[in-house]
Amino acid sequence: MAALLCLLSSCGGSSPGSEANTGTGAFEEPPNVILFVIDTLRADRLGCYGNPANPSPTLDQFAKEGILFERMWAPSPYTATSHASLFTSTYPATHGIWNRQRLDSKDGDIFPALPDSAITLAEVMSELGWETAAIAGGGYVNERRGLAQGFDYFDSHTFGAVNRVGRAIDWIKEDRDFSRPFFMFLHTYEVHYPYLPDEEMINRFDSEYQGPLRKAVSDARIFAEDYIAKFPEKSPIGPVQKQFFKPLFEREDFSDRDKEFVFALYDAEIAIVDREFKKLLQFLKMANLDENTVILVTADHGEELWEHGYFGHHRVWDEVMHIPFLAQIPGGPEGVRRSDSMDLVDVMPSLLKLLEAPIPQAAVGEAINWLQAPAQAVERVHIHQANWPKARDAVRTGETKVHFFPDEEFPPQVFNLAIDSNEANDLAPTNAGQKQIEQANQTLESFLQFSSQLRKTWNLFPVFHGLGSFTSEMRSELEGLGYLDNEED
Repeated sequence: MAALLCLLSSCGGSSPGSEANTGTGAFEEPPNVILFVIDTLRADRLGCYGNPANPSPTLDQFAKEGILFERMWAPSPYTATSHASLFTSTYPATHGIWNRQRLDSKDGDIFPALPDSAITLAEVMSELGWETAAIAGGGYVNERRGLAQGFDYFDSHTFGAVNRVGRAIDWIKEDRDFSRPFFMFLHTYEVHYPYLPDEEMINRFDSEYQGPLRKAVSDARIFAEDYIAKFPEKSPIGPVQKQFFKPLFEREDFSDRDKEFVFALYDAEIAIVDREFKKLLQFLKMANLDENTVILVTADHGEELWEHGYFGHHRVWDEVMHIPFLAQIPGGPEGVRRSDSMDLVDVMPSLLKLLEAPIPQAAVGEAINWLQAPAQAVERVHIHQANWPKARDAVRTGETKVHFFPDEEFPPQVFNLAIDSNEANDLAPTNAGQKQIEQANQTLESFLQFSSQLRKTWNLFPVFHGLGSFTSEMRSELEGLGYLDNEED
């Protein structure tokens, strides 16, 4: 423990070994913590963020009884990348954990992993006495990316929200060490494409559509059920995508009505996760754990559903970068909507501050005051970064957002989000736009220099793996999620 704590800074000015560093904080006893990440969930599709289809009654009620952060941003549109930022409170420019990178060599793509020198949230929680468990959805959330660091128990498979939440409940009920508080990272790919909701759930959001995508979903569900029966330890997601969805999505005659139905499928997937989240909350209450468990709900990134002409998540538009963040803290605020701006890198230091626990010195996120929002909004800079298939960066300062395309032959774009939340009116040709581009470029250059220095200072250089180092199950999951054969995801 001493080796780890020598890299930590004491939160709140307390010295190591004092009460403030026990991880109890304002709580009478150390609370359990559940960090629930719903993969690919964009904020605006939850009812509490304005979706009139209301796919998320449980999450909406959860928000009403706790804290909802209106302006939460992801650092990247990729799963491995955003999770690395979430776990280490560092940006992609520092940790370098892209979903994948292409090198000018015969070795093919590489898959960076967190080095042992990176200090993760799970490692800190474990050193402070929490039992740590990860019940995750497979894909890029796996040990080959360094994301298992600090977890006493790590179970990551692409089995869907029903399985993952059920496994989480079983672990809490039967497998944990009851003498210790637990920290659980719960993750599901359920809202990630391909979508396989049942007919009842589909009809809840779109009962009229009878196009080719409805039959594809129905056939895919039957195929998936048969596949699971034959291969219970494997995920059917790869074969399902290749056989039933990819051919349709790539058709030139994929209509606007077909796209509307995709929105319905997406909402239906959210509804499935919402239903399973309700089961988790009911279990915690039944087990008398609800009054001593901190619950945080967020996402790693959102999804572009053709708003800018593309389906997926590799660009830095706000439908991909704006994610939900909901929190319930025993004895904490209730019914609060906060407009102060947050970033996924803030989660680790904010949680550790709540517990009055040490924060790693390499962490760059801000530790928020959970009990009270700032009296006056502070203009904060957020950096969004992508690398695949082309590099794209965005600098957000207040309500101004500047897009850069360093690997493409596109000039920068400027948007005033206060009056153009859809990022449709490019202000780059204006004098004001040119000044904003110049300022944003200086900000980005300073950020990249700082990130590079941080990487050197704390030896955060990633470890590189080739695809051959992944198990066959991992490769199948990655292929099914569209990560290996899709140039744009």
